[in-house]
Amino acid sequence: MKITNQHERILDLLCQSFQFENANDSTTIITRKQCGKSTKTIKELKGEILKLYPKAYTKKLVSGAVGNKANLTILRQLLHAHQKKLLSHRTFAWDAKNKRSIVLYTYKILV
Repeated sequence: MKITNQHERILDLLCQSFQFENANDSTTIITRKQCGKSTKTIKELKGEILKLYPKAYTKKLVSGAVGNKANLTILRQLLHAHQKKLLSHRTFAWDAKNKRSIVLYTYKILV
């Protein structure tokens, strides 16, 4: 797939909705909770994304799934079209109130 200026613009808008500066921002680290704000942007760009990207990179978007995890999958698929990756890191923290460990997921873009 040849990457055009439209592809770059869409990916930058999507990354900004996930609180990254742009698609080449490899220093910002986000959590799964921060991904809920990007649902609105994904819905606005859905038609344009489906028109410009091949089916292999839009499977999750076509399925209509919503939520933080689905939003991250959509971002991961579009980054893959641009030969970039979304790195995930899982850490555990102790919740003293509930007396059990909780999982914290963090994500960053690999260029």
